[in-house]
Amino acid sequence: MRLALALLLASVLAACATERSSPECKDVCSKQARCVDQKGEAAAPGSPPATIPEQTKFDQSECIAACTSLRRDAEGDKIVKRHVACFDKAGEDCAAMLACP
Repeated sequence: MRLALALLLASVLAACATERSSPECKDVCSKQARCVDQKGEAAAPGSPPATIPEQTKFDQSECIAACTSLRRDAEGDKIVKRHVACFDKAGEDCAAMLACP
């Protein structure tokens, strides 16, 4: 009985384990989150930060998960590589980063 329970628990834990995200995904999503935050703060200088509707808020962890998921196949990986290249070309220019496809 204990062995069966241990095996069941081990299989559940293995199924719940998250895939390791790539450094590129973490970097791009971090930059994008920073730019979205800056854009919200810059909307009205001197006033409280603009309230961004819940459905348009940027979720960095969702970005990383989506990016990591895209990297699983060849077409998705090409999309991620183009996005990373665009961010690299943009440098620290948030307007250019947010315009990346």
